[in-house]
Amino acid sequence: MISTSIFASLRPFPARAQFRVAGRCLVALGSPTYVRYASHKSSKAMKAMKSLKKAEPAKPSVPKPSVPKPSVPKPSVPKPSVPKPSVPKPKTSATVPKAKATRPAPTKEAAKSQEPSVAITPESYILLEQQLGSKAGPTVLYRKSHWKLVLGCYAMTATGIWAGLDYYYVNIMAPVGVPSWVTWTHYVGVFFISIGVVITFMYPARMIRSIHAIPYRPTPESLPSIKLQIQSNNILSFLPAIKTEAPLNEICLGRKLSPSRQPVQEEIPEGAFAKFTHALSTGPSRIFYSLKSTLTKERIVPVTVKSSYLGFKLRDDGWQWERRGLDRLIGTDKKW
Repeated sequence: MISTSIFASLRPFPARAQFRVAGRCLVALGSPTYVRYASHKSSKAMKAMKSLKKAEPAKPSVPKPSVPKPSVPKPSVPKPSVPKPSVPKPKTSATVPKAKATRPAPTKEAAKSQEPSVAITPESYILLEQQLGSKAGPTVLYRKSHWKLVLGCYAMTATGIWAGLDYYYVNIMAPVGVPSWVTWTHYVGVFFISIGVVITFMYPARMIRSIHAIPYRPTPESLPSIKLQIQSNNILSFLPAIKTEAPLNEICLGRKLSPSRQPVQEEIPEGAFAKFTHALSTGPSRIFYSLKSTLTKERIVPVTVKSSYLGFKLRDDGWQWERRGLDRLIGTDKKW
């Protein structure tokens, strides 16, 4: 009854207000009728709200006036341009190099045979010729004293003269009863000894003492050049030397000189006794090789000059300039 009277008194009000007020009253009273009423009224209220929304006219949309904002230009401040250092990028090669096939090391004999032979041509020594020709005075190219060779030749000459005279006096004062073929054999021996005496006496006569490069110019407009002044021994070594001058194209070497190499110094043991035994063991071989190089033509190089008929002889160990200066100035082929 109470719920019915509450619903009757709320009918003049809208459905939403009725639902709210009735719900609060029923909750306060604790009546179970609220559940049924709430479900019934909620469905009716939802239908009424949908019908009201459809019946209401759409409100006209009034566009809001757009007020443009004033654009204030910002001052452009130029930034300082700092140049960046240019770092070169390493170039990467796209192709990977192939590994070369390794070859076995050549032997000493093969290495010697593979050494390139440098041909001596006028183009290869023209700069040296101009260098020497530009100097103010003569330049010493070669200087060698042959006193050992001269002493040995004169000793052999004296021995031959003594042997020849002895053989001659033996034949003159021959005892009675000696066959004639013995006498003629002594004469043949004297003849060969005389030939040896002449050869040994004349051998040091054409040995070169020194070679000087003398600057000269054929004409004032020509490039500086040189002449070689060759001083050789006389027939008797104590007499003044014989001087011969010739240009480079009139001088020729008999063979190429050996390349300049530094000799390997052997290790000498320390201590007095060790030095004595070393000298005693190596003395005979050094004496033998010294006599061999002195008495033979092992280190003798013949030099041919156009203006000289006999020519000259040169030892290959007396250089003073460039250690092989003459070999770089003079060729081995005759040009006349």
